[in-house]
Amino acid sequence: MIKNTKKINVKNKFLLIAIVAVICVSAFFSATGKWHGVYNFFGLGENTVFASSEGVSVHFINVGQGDCALILTPEKSVLIDSGEREYSAVVINYLRAQGVTQLNFAVVSHPHSDHIGSMSSVIDELGADYIILPRVKESIVPTTSAFLRLLDSIENNGTEVIWAESGMVFELSADSKMEILAPLRQYDSLNENSVVVKFNHTAGSFLFTGDIESTAESDLADSELDINADVLAVAHHGSLTSSTAKFLNAVGGRYAVISVGSPNSYNHPREEILTRLELRGYEILRTDLHGNIIFDCTADGLIVYVQNENTGVAA
Repeated sequence: MIKNTKKINVKNKFLLIAIVAVICVSAFFSATGKWHGVYNFFGLGENTVFASSEGVSVHFINVGQGDCALILTPEKSVLIDSGEREYSAVVINYLRAQGVTQLNFAVVSHPHSDHIGSMSSVIDELGADYIILPRVKESIVPTTSAFLRLLDSIENNGTEVIWAESGMVFELSADSKMEILAPLRQYDSLNENSVVVKFNHTAGSFLFTGDIESTAESDLADSELDINADVLAVAHHGSLTSSTAKFLNAVGGRYAVISVGSPNSYNHPREEILTRLELRGYEILRTDLHGNIIFDCTADGLIVYVQNENTGVAA
């Protein structure tokens, strides 16, 4: 009994020392304003996100001048676009940090390199059960290295292709689903042919628009589809080609997320688009300013976090 008592006392001393260490480390990084240091010190890393108890979250991953989003539910994982090839390690590490060992769905909005550049590496490293692709006119099927690499990865890893059609619905959990809204027809440009995805959860809804431009936006606004959403992934990085007043009025919403790099040669997002969003009451979140943007879907609604190298994770 005495030996057991001594062991317990030793353990208590170590526990006390550990608690003091945690307090000291946290106090240091808090005082210096470098909360990301806490995450690194304890081996969590800047990509670590603490999911809600419901386990449903939507992540806009910072991949510079490109697009990349992740939907996580307790049952499924969905990656929508992946950014340029140079961000392969960033995307793969982020997915692994969230506990993703294999994707259930990969969605390619359209085959431009800033949306698909890393997708082949992701599929090679983690695999994907299905990949959703837009069907485009033969005359505009790309022959870029990024697209050819993607086709090779799909074939080599046995990923099943689903050609996007408006009206498709995929159940992701008991209280969430993913709908394919567009393309509504075949267009003459890859941007207009972007796959438009709506994610519905009881806490809120998200509209992912790829690089659709004014024609596809008008078609969606004129359709009988429900395109209203709480969170809008702003089309084409805030370009003047997109985010028409007609479309924004039909979507409504509370948050506008712009995936964009800074600086960029396109001057994205354009000031006119920012003004258009502000006039409609959107809270604008940008990956170039905020880093990764995470929405937790909870019983109390949507909770937003931003995460970059200077802030770690902050509400």
